[in-house]
Amino acid sequence: MYERLSNYISIFDKNWINEIKAAPKEDIDTLKQLTQMNKYPYRYPKEYEIYLSYMGEDDQGLLNTQIPGYASVSEIIESYEGIHEEQPETLSDKYVHFFQKELFEDQLSFDFTQTDHPQIVMTDEDSRFVSFFMERIIEKSL
Repeated sequence: MYERLSNYISIFDKNWINEIKAAPKEDIDTLKQLTQMNKYPYRYPKEYEIYLSYMGEDDQGLLNTQIPGYASVSEIIESYEGIHEEQPETLSDKYVHFFQKELFEDQLSFDFTQTDHPQIVMTDEDSRFVSFFMERIIEKSL
């Protein structure tokens, strides 16, 4: 999947493959701790784990072209650190966000109420369900 994406994008942007940055393992572990995923039997979808391991720190706008916002692991960590500091009561035990829309109005989150393969939903800044979202956005982007 990643190889197909790389081959396709490289046709139009030969530098893209050299400019993307993987998420450091330490950051992925920090994110899992901050999201409290370690407390539950949750696992990120396989497609998201691939995304993190190849371009989770900087995807050079891959997801941003789909929806205005950011998906960088360091920025998501920063967002969760803010939640822990300012509004820990809004931490959700079933929604884990991975993409913050611009203007902090909504976020894309994995819905872990179905732990076999979490759906992607839109949640508000208090981690409450807003609506269902396009299924498999990461898979479709990759």
